[in-house]
Amino acid sequence: MKAAIIISALAAITPGPSLVLATPVNNERTPPPAPRHLKLQARRLDPRQLEARRLLTRRKKPKAQDESLKAWIDRGQDVQYYSEIKVGTPGQKFDVNFDTAADDLLIPTVACTTCDTQQWPHPLFDPAKSSTFLNDPGTSFEGCFGTGGTSIPFDRFNPQCANITLAKDKVCIRDLCSPVQDIALGTGYDPAFMAQPFDGILGINIENATTYNTWYWNVYQSGQLPSPEFAFYIEPREVHGSQITLGGVDKSKYKGDITTIPLSPIATNPNVQGWVLQVPALYVEGQRVVNTTAPGIGSPLPFAEAKLDMATSFMGSPNFEATRDLYAVISPEIIELDRVLGIWGATCDVVNRVAKDVVFTLGAPGAQLNLTVPKAEFNAGPLPGNETFCQAIYVNLGGARERANRNPGWVFGAPIFKNYYTVWNGRALTFGVARPKWKKASAP
Repeated sequence: MKAAIIISALAAITPGPSLVLATPVNNERTPPPAPRHLKLQARRLDPRQLEARRLLTRRKKPKAQDESLKAWIDRGQDVQYYSEIKVGTPGQKFDVNFDTAADDLLIPTVACTTCDTQQWPHPLFDPAKSSTFLNDPGTSFEGCFGTGGTSIPFDRFNPQCANITLAKDKVCIRDLCSPVQDIALGTGYDPAFMAQPFDGILGINIENATTYNTWYWNVYQSGQLPSPEFAFYIEPREVHGSQITLGGVDKSKYKGDITTIPLSPIATNPNVQGWVLQVPALYVEGQRVVNTTAPGIGSPLPFAEAKLDMATSFMGSPNFEATRDLYAVISPEIIELDRVLGIWGATCDVVNRVAKDVVFTLGAPGAQLNLTVPKAEFNAGPLPGNETFCQAIYVNLGGARERANRNPGWVFGAPIFKNYYTVWNGRALTFGVARPKWKKASAP
């Protein structure tokens, strides 16, 4: 039964005559299609684009880079820290101070009208000797940089300024390069710049602080560094031994954990744009500093903010009242030496005898840390022309306020940072500290 069914099925599907589909025949001879000739045009890349591509392909696995720093020792204190860069093609060498409160890269140029070769101790950048130099945008302005490095004597009304022309060129720290970097060419300087051992200033502000990127953020965003962090390790009162780590941290330079807090909410405000922390309180050997005169006798000093300025050699208080109240707790023997200049001090033996640790509480509630300015930093050194008197490290900035919210503004300089391993993240907007692994000979 099954066999019959199978045979019947096979018979049912046996094919009949083949079905042929006819194709129309064109008896006329069709000529072959004419060949098409395409013109190929090579796109010539700008040399700067080629350089950028070369850098990206060469550094497939970016690593943090440790760069040695030299310290400027002035009157027994290390006040600023600098290292070498190269500008142009071929590179022209300059020593620059790393400045967390600046955006520009400032170096002197051969067009400088105040850089007498017999007195000016620094090299001059020559655009004519660089094949990558661009006179773009070529605009000029005056830029001022606080005290110009040294705080002796501090003068709040006379910042050190330079006449500047903006241009672009290749800038490198060893093999970390920004092919088209904005640079500020100094064409005229105030005299204080001559006393500095370094040649220029390299700003290293938070990311996107200006309409153009600083050198550090150009290098990071091009993939040459693995992290947006950079870190300072300082050997106190030593010319050599300090270091900046670009793109990370150096675990051999600190011990324990890194404590990190966020920057102030106003750090990204267009009127501020910088490394700013909240300062809710300060203490002198455990005693909180309070107002000493009416109104508000006995109340804590007003809430404030502080700009973090690694290139500043002093600790700047917001106004006369805050400076007075701080020294009232440290010692009544510290007096105002010059109301115009904003400096305080006493005879050098008194300054050394009454020196005390000052602790600043930083950050918002729930994310705070305490940083100490040790008494070893209290004496900023003797005053020129009157060596029996010494200036104390806390100076009066004279009514400085953060424009974003009118809070009083401190300026925190090297006297506080050099006592910690500090970690700066301008993308995440955080600041961190750890205990440094100092050499025994240089530890305070």
